[in-house]
Amino acid sequence: MASDIYSNILIVLKKIPKGKVSTYGRIAQLAGYEKCARQVAWFLHNSSKKEKLPWHRVLNSQGKIVLSTLEGQIKQSSLLSSEGVEVSDDGKVNLEKYLWKPKLM
Repeated sequence: MASDIYSNILIVLKKIPKGKVSTYGRIAQLAGYEKCARQVAWFLHNSSKKEKLPWHRVLNSQGKIVLSTLEGQIKQSSLLSSEGVEVSDDGKVNLEKYLWKPKLM
């Protein structure tokens, strides 16, 4: 099961287009594991570099950047801004405007 969940999460993450964002919970839902938002966060933390994932396009359910370091928050905000996503001073993105809304996979 573990490899299935991470394979499905990987597929979903790689589909998030530039200029759009998603949430940990939405990615879990699209991957077919609705209650596994923490696994999405873990996977991103451990595999973003190796898999060249668009980690910066993933936010919490309120549309907020939640990285633990200020450096990481600044980098995520900068990457999103470079793709045309507006990020407020407190690290929030308007999900109504920028949320990626694919059909369930």
